[in-house]
Amino acid sequence: MPVYRFYHQTSRWMSKNGNKEYLAALGYSAGEIDGILKAFPSGIYTPVSELKMLGPVGLNSLVEAVRLEIASKNQRPRSPVFVNIKLPGKASMLKIQALEGDTFYDLVQSHHELNRYLECACKGIAACSTCHVIVDPAFASRLPKPEESEADMIDLAWGATDTSRLGCQIHITKEVDGIVVTIPEQSNNLFGK
Repeated sequence: MPVYRFYHQTSRWMSKNGNKEYLAALGYSAGEIDGILKAFPSGIYTPVSELKMLGPVGLNSLVEAVRLEIASKNQRPRSPVFVNIKLPGKASMLKIQALEGDTFYDLVQSHHELNRYLECACKGIAACSTCHVIVDPAFASRLPKPEESEADMIDLAWGATDTSRLGCQIHITKEVDGIVVTIPEQSNNLFGK
């Protein structure tokens, strides 16, 4: 586990890749650094000052989440699963082939059509409700119950229902292969960009 050293002189970390240099100096691997930076709205352009604002506890929590995500994706070959999405204002359903373990955040990154309807402003860390989806009741009971942080964000979502979830927190598995979700007509972006 890295020793946290928060530097007072920020000029040392102001180069083009200062944020990466800063995190590397704290002992994080390249994969961990990429995951940390993806969690911020400004991504690879996140300033070191923003990283420091997390403090040691916040940064450690974020790193643990990144490590869990890396470990879950590296465990075994992932089988294909299907997701059916009712898009706002469209009569037809969008059918996407995903891989076991993917979330809707992962799908937004790789599917242009879906990207137009789900924003994922917080980059998949359950800090906004822009990936709010309504899960078909036939599939809702097959999903684990939402964590408290997800439930808090669902409370802020536009048009929330009993089967509302944050897409970034739904891990698509064989148990929910063929899942049907509806994207609401609107979303609330309290996270900002």
